[in-house]
Amino acid sequence: MSDATLTAPRDYKANPEPLRLGTHLLCRNGEGKFLTVFKANLETPRWGLPGGSRGGMPGETPNETVTRHMFTRLGIVLPTPTLVLHCDWVGERQYPAGLNLFFDGGVLSDRKAAQVRLMPNSGYSDVQWFTGEELLSRRADDNGRARLEAALAALETGQGSLMTILGEGGKSLLAE
Repeated sequence: MSDATLTAPRDYKANPEPLRLGTHLLCRNGEGKFLTVFKANLETPRWGLPGGSRGGMPGETPNETVTRHMFTRLGIVLPTPTLVLHCDWVGERQYPAGLNLFFDGGVLSDRKAAQVRLMPNSGYSDVQWFTGEELLSRRADDNGRARLEAALAALETGQGSLMTILGEGGKSLLAE
């Protein structure tokens, strides 16, 4: 191997560094309580919002990722969300650096909320509906609580950002 090979600049567009992408969904029932899951599969098990990582699904957008996880982990089919309530950068610590996106999942009908159930191998061991305060009180780590507070504040104030795909809002690449 030559010295030129060792010092050649990296083409970050052709060969980007890996980026972890986590997705979370804030769904409410008719009483305004949030769908909350106990994530038993984590190194530190805890209550949190449903969702999951993109995990190498070719062509899948972040909002499609969270919709897929709602189906595979909780058995419900939901429309693909388009409103991002909060985006949180997580620097390298115990996992590779990445983004966590918090989507507004809207208010589920009573019928849809009743369909929520734990699917086999979901990584979740319980599902409950909690108020925002109850959910926050169950977050032991400051970072998770701060992210959740920001997402809840955006939801309460009607703020957020439209998830666009190639500049267009609400479009699914998989539908093409």
